[in-house]
Amino acid sequence: MFASVNGTRIFFDVDGARAVWKGDVEVERPVMVLLPGGPGASHMHYKRPRAGFDRLKPFFQMIYIDWRGAARSDPAPSETLTLEQVVEDVESIRQMLGMDKWVVLGASGGGIWAPAYASAHPDAVTHLIVLHAPARSDYFAETAESMARRAGVTDEDAISIYRRFVGGDLLEPVEQWAQSLRNTILQVQNALYTDPKKHPDVVKARTKSWNTMPSDELMKEFDVSRWYLNDFAKSYRVSDIAKTISAPTLIITGETDPVALTAQSEEIHQAIEGSELFIHPGGHMPHGDEQGPFFDKILDFLSRHGIDTEPVES
Repeated sequence: MFASVNGTRIFFDVDGARAVWKGDVEVERPVMVLLPGGPGASHMHYKRPRAGFDRLKPFFQMIYIDWRGAARSDPAPSETLTLEQVVEDVESIRQMLGMDKWVVLGASGGGIWAPAYASAHPDAVTHLIVLHAPARSDYFAETAESMARRAGVTDEDAISIYRRFVGGDLLEPVEQWAQSLRNTILQVQNALYTDPKKHPDVVKARTKSWNTMPSDELMKEFDVSRWYLNDFAKSYRVSDIAKTISAPTLIITGETDPVALTAQSEEIHQAIEGSELFIHPGGHMPHGDEQGPFFDKILDFLSRHGIDTEPVES
């Protein structure tokens, strides 16, 4: 479904009822909004088979929002693809839906979007969950080049495209570099995001997903992503916005995550007063047996901060 807000249509989806039965009593479940990564990736990553986020569904009405101009949202002018604008888009959707407050969760690039929203609209956020996210963006380009070389990429032009894309400096037409970037991203993700020996099924599924993505979808995602990165890849620092984040906050990363290094998560933890930090034994998002402790920690955090984590009928 679409929300017509701020001059465009943004896709959002709702999973589960708000008003439900708990035994013989009518109750309202809290609402959790999930902001996807990228920037510019689809909310469908949260719904992917074996992603694990269905662990949260018994306790919440889940709302997923795609980035402005990306995925299932309508195309939008590149000058509107900014962090400030997508923060206001989320707030406009909250008001449109008549939500009082909600739990805000963001993973990877969504872990930049979520704290930015919680900082700008603290009264709308009951809890903040930041998963596998960087604390600042001034190291993006350097990290991209380092990951490409560690993953075995040897083509210097491909490394340059990846570095410039992640660093927000890739301004040429997307048709000129999309295929090269896809190949580099796939090689990096398969080598570094997860342990390929421990999770060969993840590598296989990821490879199929990238290789079967239609060309027009690929170029749309990359084109949108590069404009978001052009906006904040040199200027984002969680320390600049942390003082106005008032919600209880949980930060999680993996001990081998090459994107959201443990030092970066520690930096977020230090910046957001009273936050909690958990490091799971995986890479960039958990897989297989890594998911148990990951989602147990999220539910424990929410329970300790006032969310009823006893399942109710949907």
